[in-house]
Amino acid sequence: HLMLLLNSPDQQTGQQSRNTLNYLAQDNSNFAEIMKRIDLKSIAVELKKTLVGSEEQKKQILNKQELQCYLIYVILNGREDEQLCKTIINSGIVALFLNIFEQRDLSLITQPFTTAFRMLTQDRIEITNQLLNQKQIPSLLRLLNHNDVEVISDIMKIFFNFIFASNNGSQDTTANPYYDVLAVHNGVDKFYSIFKRTDINKETKDTTAFCIGFLHRRQQIANQLIRVDIISYLKQLTNDPNKQICDMSNDAIFCLALNSEIEKGGFQIFDNLEFAQQNPNHPQSELQDFLSQFGEIKDIQYSPHIPGQARFAEVEFKNHEAAEAITNL
Repeated sequence: HLMLLLNSPDQQTGQQSRNTLNYLAQDNSNFAEIMKRIDLKSIAVELKKTLVGSEEQKKQILNKQELQCYLIYVILNGREDEQLCKTIINSGIVALFLNIFEQRDLSLITQPFTTAFRMLTQDRIEITNQLLNQKQIPSLLRLLNHNDVEVISDIMKIFFNFIFASNNGSQDTTANPYYDVLAVHNGVDKFYSIFKRTDINKETKDTTAFCIGFLHRRQQIANQLIRVDIISYLKQLTNDPNKQICDMSNDAIFCLALNSEIEKGGFQIFDNLEFAQQNPNHPQSELQDFLSQFGEIKDIQYSPHIPGQARFAEVEFKNHEAAEAITNL
């Protein structure tokens, strides 16, 4: 009954049924029952349909497709199930979403579509790196012209998930794999235009700044206005009360280490082990010497220096015993 109400014409009823079903799906036994009633092949068949016929017929097709999107959201939300994601990918659903994003009129691409696709990229680094090839970037970029700011928010989160996952899946010393293709399609300018909008919420603004920061790993932000605005904003976020936002902004700033704008106002960032080895009398080198007594260090990442604030460092040892030894101090 709840599944039938997911796309109720009454907005409140639909939202309540989605919330209830999502809550029930967190229990494994309930989830198993829900999955018995979900056929991925049928979902793919519905999503493959084009919006043809009378206006009423088009509306009915769209409503059924939105229902399939809600089902995908329910079965993915809050679950770390890579096998389920792979099954969805193999069913052709991802390709159908991308086809819709590329070809359908923007007014007929509603938030359920973008939210369902976003769930496939959420906190799934290995899966996310398999979802998109560079030729499909324009199909997502065009959605940044959408009139619905919630759709735009979804798309920026999707871009963040792809950019962040690709950084984690490649060497720190190389550029982000999506940098060139986004540069060709003016992706940074489009991200920045979203960043400057006054009708987006803070979460979307933060996400957009992170996208630009992580995208420019080992790269200079070419446009001076964008460079100044984004770096200034990221530096502000290092004081955010939300620790996750603070950590993410520090990571984005580290990606932007080649941009001299970072060091304005006494803000400093160093290239970790390499800097420490070249500057043996610096406090960072002293910390490295102290940590080395516990075992061989694989990597150290220091938080940026902000006058008047304490700094922290994250250290990764090459063996588990060293990490245990320092934890027991």
